[in-house]
Amino acid sequence: MVRYALRRLAATIPILGLISLGAFWAADRITNPTALTVLNPRVSAADRLAYIEALGLERPFWSRYLGWLGDFVTGDFGTSLVRNGSDVWPLVRTALVNTLVLVVMAVMLSVVVGIAVGTLAAVRRGSLLDTAATTVSFFGLSIPVFWLGLMLQLFFGLYFANWLGITPPLLPTAGLYSPGQEGGST
Repeated sequence: MVRYALRRLAATIPILGLISLGAFWAADRITNPTALTVLNPRVSAADRLAYIEALGLERPFWSRYLGWLGDFVTGDFGTSLVRNGSDVWPLVRTALVNTLVLVVMAVMLSVVVGIAVGTLAAVRRGSLLDTAATTVSFFGLSIPVFWLGLMLQLFFGLYFANWLGITPPLLPTAGLYSPGQEGGST
C-alpha cells in the first residue's frame, strides 16, 4: 500500500512539471509586461531596454522558466507589476484564505441541504417531493458551476434586493464584502 502511494506520488511530479511548463509558456505568450512602455511615447528606448533587463525578459525561455520554477519551489513569488512592486505572496495568501472560507461554507451548506433533501426524498419515495428533489439535483449537476455562481450572484446580490426594495446589494457580488464596507483577510 505504501509502495503504491509512493509510486503514485512519484508519477505526479512529471505531470506537475508539465502543467507548470504549460502555464508558464501560456503566460509568456499571452502577456507582454512591456506593452505600456511601448505605447507610452515618453519612455525612451534605453529606458525600455533597462526595464526589459530588470524583468529578465532578455534571457531565453528555458532560463526564465527554470528561474521561475526555482523561485516558486522556494516560496519566492516575486513582486507585482500591477501593485507598485509589492510582494505577491500577501496577495495570494489573502485570496487563499478567502477561497478556503468560501469552500468550507459552500461544502457545509451543500452537505446540510443535501442530507435534508435526500432524507425527505428517501422517506417519501416515489412522491412528488422525491421526483422534484431528483429533478432539481440532476439540473444542479448539469449546470456549469461558473455560470450558476454568476446567476446566483445576480439574483441574490441585485435582483432579490431590488424586489425587496433594499438599496445596497443584499449580499456582496464581488469579494467577501460589499463596496464601502471595511474588512478582509490579512
